[in-house]
Amino acid sequence: MARRMIFVLTLGVLVGLAGAPAWRWLERSLFESLPVYSQLPDFELVDASGRAFARDRLKGKVWVADFIYTRCEDTCPLQTSEMRRLQRAFSGSEDFRQISITTDPAHDKTARLAAYARKFGADRERWFFLTGKEKEIKDLALKGFRLSYATKRAALPPGSVVERAFRLLLSNAHAHHPGHQEGGKTPGIQISHSSRFVLIDRNFTIRGYYHSNDAESLGKLRKDLKALLNS
Repeated sequence: MARRMIFVLTLGVLVGLAGAPAWRWLERSLFESLPVYSQLPDFELVDASGRAFARDRLKGKVWVADFIYTRCEDTCPLQTSEMRRLQRAFSGSEDFRQISITTDPAHDKTARLAAYARKFGADRERWFFLTGKEKEIKDLALKGFRLSYATKRAALPPGSVVERAFRLLLSNAHAHHPGHQEGGKTPGIQISHSSRFVLIDRNFTIRGYYHSNDAESLGKLRKDLKALLNS
């Protein structure tokens, strides 16, 4: 720690002798550099066209990921609308990609994801909607992206009168959970997942987490995304 402090102070003196432009460079290097989080593990899911989608399809790209599900009526439409704005803002960047992973794979088969993508005007060559096995998605969210994700199945006997009534009356009901988590109630299952955006660099390293419902955080996402694309 002492050596690092001496190095920084020495560098500061040298930069001071070089003038104001060098000071601005030092300030950007020390205080505006993107953090380095964990390395994203390899994964293989399925895209909305029914094709296998492995992590390597994003090699050399800068991308933003989030978790959504098509029946969600709470934060997911807001997340996806913001992703659409990112698509438009960075349409000229050849190395930019977007990934939206469903947290409701039992319902969100490829056809539903394709319809959802069309609804939001997604460029299917650059913005991928992914599904897969529930355990694989849960592990990827928790251990890969380091985001919250949980499902809880209701203890209702299949085919019972109560279960049928629950399905009829609450098939489209959703509930919001405090904080940055979002959840929804579907027949027999409760889904809770993070609504944050995750920024990943060309080497599959996570470089930032951003609140999807905060203007300042979204502004920082765009700034950091631009910096990575230009690096």
